[in-house]
Amino acid sequence: MFSRKGQGSLEYLLLIGGAVLVAAIVIALVISSGTGSGDITKKRANCLNAKVQVGNSTTCVTLTVANRFVEAPSTDPFATCRISNTAPNTGKFVCSTWLPPNGCTNERPVTTC
Repeated sequence: MFSRKGQGSLEYLLLIGGAVLVAAIVIALVISSGTGSGDITKKRANCLNAKVQVGNSTTCVTLTVANRFVEAPSTDPFATCRISNTAPNTGKFVCSTWLPPNGCTNERPVTTC
């Protein structure tokens, strides 16, 4: 008497709708998990670029403007960097916010990269 075809297609549509909803939630979570750390990633990339520019130099290297980066708690970008050859920072990547001729004074180790 009654046809059950309508009930079967409604169940099928609900299953498809549920699968699409779950997929949309998963995609939204994946996309949102990658945002919010852009500033940190940019600082780290700039720091790594500065390391490449300095290489193994133990003399003060003035960074190109593009490679200057800010490391907390300083609000001034680093202007010069080098590989330290003096204790207690021997072998560490150190930078200063000062431009030459005072660029290699008031240095501190960099932990951003």
